[in-house]
Amino acid sequence: MATEVLQRCVRSFRLNPQWVERQKRMDAEALDYQRQRQAGRIRQIQVQVAQFEQSMKAMQQQVASFERGQQRSAAQSEEWGNILTGITPTVDPMGNRQDVWTGTKSRYFKNEQAHHRQLRRCTARWRLDGAKDAPAITNRDCVSPGGGAVSGE
Repeated sequence: MATEVLQRCVRSFRLNPQWVERQKRMDAEALDYQRQRQAGRIRQIQVQVAQFEQSMKAMQQQVASFERGQQRSAAQSEEWGNILTGITPTVDPMGNRQDVWTGTKSRYFKNEQAHHRQLRRCTARWRLDGAKDAPAITNRDCVSPGGGAVSGE
């Protein structure tokens, strides 16, 4: 008897078309709701990302400003230190930077025997200040306070 009841239920089962339409509408509304909700979340995340990027940019600008100030301060301190200790930063014709003693003469030379000593006079063939037997110094050994080769006088 249970089998007969079950068979009759299966044969007579019909979905109500109004119920099917209602279910379809509810599914479509739920899908629209989810899409709108996800679009809202995406907009929310985009706003948060933009705020974060703006905050990071502001922090980077603040750090860059601080670093520029530190560089200016270091340069000023180095300049004052050079003035107080009598150092003149120079650049030789090859582009090498070196510090030389600041004095009344404006020309400097460098070789293996005498490092950063002043010349009495820059000419086509220079000699060490006061040395008669010293080897001649060539133009490539001479540097000036502004950098570049020193021309003969």
